[in-house]
Amino acid sequence: MAAHPAWTIYKKELLDTLRDRRTLAAMLLVPMVAYPLALLVTSQTLEVERRAQRERRVVVELVTELPRSLVDGLGDDADLSIAVSTGADDVDDVADRKRRATAALKGGADIVLAMSATAAEAFDGLGTAKIELFFDPTTPFSDAGVRRVERRLERLNEDARAARMSAADLPPSAADPLSLSSTSVATKGEVQNQFFGSLLPALVLVFIAISCFYPAVDLTAGEKERKTLATLLTAPVATIHLVWGKYLAVVTIGTLAGLLNVTTLGLTLLRVFTSDPSFGAIQFELTGTALVGIGVSIVAIAAPLAAVMLLFACFARSFRDASYLLTPVLLVAAVPAMLSALPSFELTPKLAAIPLANAALLMKATFTGDPPLGEIAIVVVVALATTGALLALVERVFADERVLFSTGGPRADLRSLFAQPPRPSLETALAFAAVVFVLDYYAGLFTAGLSPIAGVVVMQIVGHGLVVLLLAAWMRSVVPPRALLGLGGIGLRGGLGAVAIGAGAWLGISLPAAWLTALMFPGQAEASEAFSAALDLSSTPLLALILALAIVPAIAEELLFRGAIYRLMTATSSARAAVVAQALVFGVFHGSIYRFLPTALLGLVLGELRRRTGSVVPGMIAHAMTNAIILLIDQRAPEDVTELLTAPTLWAFAGLALVALAHAVVDSRARSGVEVA
Repeated sequence: MAAHPAWTIYKKELLDTLRDRRTLAAMLLVPMVAYPLALLVTSQTLEVERRAQRERRVVVELVTELPRSLVDGLGDDADLSIAVSTGADDVDDVADRKRRATAALKGGADIVLAMSATAAEAFDGLGTAKIELFFDPTTPFSDAGVRRVERRLERLNEDARAARMSAADLPPSAADPLSLSSTSVATKGEVQNQFFGSLLPALVLVFIAISCFYPAVDLTAGEKERKTLATLLTAPVATIHLVWGKYLAVVTIGTLAGLLNVTTLGLTLLRVFTSDPSFGAIQFELTGTALVGIGVSIVAIAAPLAAVMLLFACFARSFRDASYLLTPVLLVAAVPAMLSALPSFELTPKLAAIPLANAALLMKATFTGDPPLGEIAIVVVVALATTGALLALVERVFADERVLFSTGGPRADLRSLFAQPPRPSLETALAFAAVVFVLDYYAGLFTAGLSPIAGVVVMQIVGHGLVVLLLAAWMRSVVPPRALLGLGGIGLRGGLGAVAIGAGAWLGISLPAAWLTALMFPGQAEASEAFSAALDLSSTPLLALILALAIVPAIAEELLFRGAIYRLMTATSSARAAVVAQALVFGVFHGSIYRFLPTALLGLVLGELRRRTGSVVPGMIAHAMTNAIILLIDQRAPEDVTELLTAPTLWAFAGLALVALAHAVVDSRARSGVEVA
């Protein structure tokens, strides 16, 4: 019986990749040598530094006169070397003490002590003397020596307190009404499990992502450069079988290489820890559920990651292009790894529905305890669904010869890069959105001296409005500015639809989305209060708020998202796909997990309004009305806002009905000569 075509391609790609000695060296030899070597060098360097700090005496310089008992007490410590600055008894000004302390630290002292004259009198009497301790944290010996000096001063403080109690004929216990002690209830095994549970999942995710990177590039862009992809496609094999064969090769290599990396690192860490008596014996137990959890988590990481790498690598024209294209994918894949390392993130049914992050959290839960089978099942279903959807996209890409055989293409020189406008496309739209996002993110550096409201206005006018107008001017030879920005008449139906959406979107779209967000991420009300406080909404006049947070953003953001970004996307995508894509970008731009879903859904509604009317003007009206109504309620009845955010209400159906009615009223005949696909 002949083997399945996908299996044949899988074996071919796997063997071809593993025949490369560089691949085997990168998978096996490099990690087995690099990790132990790095840990050995690091540990030995740290030990040398610690020994040098222990053997070196800390130079303590006194820039003011201290009581003789304190000077003698400090001098009795063999680890401290006491020096007195010239003219120490003449310093009593705060600024002068700090200036002289800084000069002493620059002159070779590790620690500088100072005390005012009144403080010295308080120490000799029954008062409290404040000692100023100056150190330089950028100097290793100063940073380490400050703790040694503090410990010595604490002992001297205890001696002085005992002497005072004895002089007052009081028992020493009278000065200590409370005695505190801390006891850990966690066993060494639990502490070890917590350590490995926070460390290994992140490493597994990152290592598998890196390991999937190179075979995915080699089996796509690499074959384009070697001219072997065309030969493979002429074989009597269905596209789906070709995709599955390549995918299985990538996921196999990525999983094996990732496991080898983690196993080698794990053995290296075990070797280090078992040689340290303070760490204790390794007490992790591999139960049946733990083994299932580890296996599922590894597969749930490797399966979607391999599909993502293969998908993006298909669009690369060469190996170099693929490296540039997949580097951001690697960075995005590292985000779930960082989240899984945070102590507050644990596997829950909600987080189990998030791809990649759920697998890392499942492995973490496996180390800290047996994860529930229900969460394991959710992780499996989500991983399969995500992988299936991604592979469906890969199959579509392999069926598109424009993508699969794009080995050349124009490469602009430096002059044409800035002078020649780009072609309208989804890639151009996303690149432009990325540029604007970076400008938004760093705008705070330039608006720090303004009030929060003024900063928002400047960002909207300059960062959104002006930038999109510059883009329209740059691309005028490719797309007329009015067409790019979506500036056109709206007609009666368009105007009525915009008003209906503006009146109902906050009830039927924003509030239900806020309720869904609150179910997934607790703290919705607190985040809303923090947002209001950051913008100082309570002390700003309502008209100023409506102008700054409703009218100006409505104009600037509609020109940006439903204008330029939407129009650029429709050049290579369908209008409905562009509506969805720009809505997702719109949600991401607002930079908050609490605002993403409400903003993205509003962007979806406004994008559909743009598609049906062919103009951004109706969206500006609806957008401004939505923001203005929310601001009005927040100003006049803030307690109602909190209640609306936390408790679903039937009024949402009325708002949703208004939105639906608006889209029914607005149809293609309402457009003013602008045809949208």
